[in-house]
Amino acid sequence: MKKTGAGGWDNNLTKEYIFKRCKTWLENYMGPDNGVALSVSEVGIAGDNPNVTVSWYASTLGEFAKQGVELFTPWSWKTGMDEVIHLFSKQAQKFYVDGLSSDELYVSAYPTENASRDTMTIFLVNRHLTESRTADLNLKDFRVKNGTYTLYTLSGLPQSETFVSASVNAL
Repeated sequence: MKKTGAGGWDNNLTKEYIFKRCKTWLENYMGPDNGVALSVSEVGIAGDNPNVTVSWYASTLGEFAKQGVELFTPWSWKTGMDEVIHLFSKQAQKFYVDGLSSDELYVSAYPTENASRDTMTIFLVNRHLTESRTADLNLKDFRVKNGTYTLYTLSGLPQSETFVSASVNAL
């Protein structure tokens, strides 16, 4: 990946920290604790592979939750995005919790918990399209009780839309 700097392409620039830059700008020009949240609109993805789309959209929603983005509107809607929005809207808890996987290059963790801190949902996004990945996740201040838990997965999606309703989908 290449990033641009003031003098054009610079192979040494590999991270932009766009959310940090935006938050710093808001603090500088509107003051600390200004109450202004970030939003992103008119963002899209090239290509028509539903599995790539699902990975991108789930990663985007997870990263935006992590950064406190309040509004996100994709430019276009592609096959697989209905599945992701259904999963996130039905399963996410209200509050984002810091989480980092041991294989962040391919597997990102996006944990959320409810207000009473007794329920947690963790979205794990494996961005490697051809391999399973193993990653450790350490959670701070949350004890997982022994029990049986529900696991939903989205993978191997066909070219046609699989989401029909809350009860007829690819989960």
